[in-house]
Amino acid sequence: MASLMEAIEIKRKMFFEFEGAPYHCIDVEVSKPTARGGQTLVRLKMRNLLTRAVFDKTFKAGDKFPEPDLVMDKANFSYSDSSGYHFLDQETFETVTLSGTTLGEDRLLLADNVEVQIQKFNGNPIGIHRTGRARRHGQRRRDESRPPRDRPRDPRAALHQRRRKGEGPHRDAGVRRPGLVFGFCLLASGFLCPPPPCSSARR
Repeated sequence: MASLMEAIEIKRKMFFEFEGAPYHCIDVEVSKPTARGGQTLVRLKMRNLLTRAVFDKTFKAGDKFPEPDLVMDKANFSYSDSSGYHFLDQETFETVTLSGTTLGEDRLLLADNVEVQIQKFNGNPIGIHRTGRARRHGQRRRDESRPPRDRPRDPRAALHQRRRKGEGPHRDAGVRRPGLVFGFCLLASGFLCPPPPCSSARR
């Protein structure tokens, strides 16, 4: 028979069983009574390892929970087909198959021969945990799948793009625009230095 633990004993990152399902404790908040005769309450933020649902629930400090029968088995990803994702157990050399629904987003990090740890509850696989190698490979795949950023390499093109967005140097305080200065000079020269009178006017 599995040992029991009280709600007040549950800490962050601990596993416990509730209503026949394994849970992972994400956060704990203990509320001690302020009045005489009150009960200590424990608020748990918990994740269902079967459905991946996360929610908060309040228990009494003395509520008891059994420890779940959870094990981790090393395995390598082999291939996937219409029936699911297949892994090779490194200890028994048996094929373990998990559905895409069970894996969730973890299936996006799989590649040939990637090493993972299969988590089992009561002997049944319920998910995988990525190793360091799988995390690095998954991060590389995510980076390759991202669209390239629209950043021109030419500095002049970058300056032109900044000016179109209103971020160019002419927007800065204290910087003059050469085109405007030259235009004002031409306009001022026309007023200050009028053209000479024509020959008909002299006569």
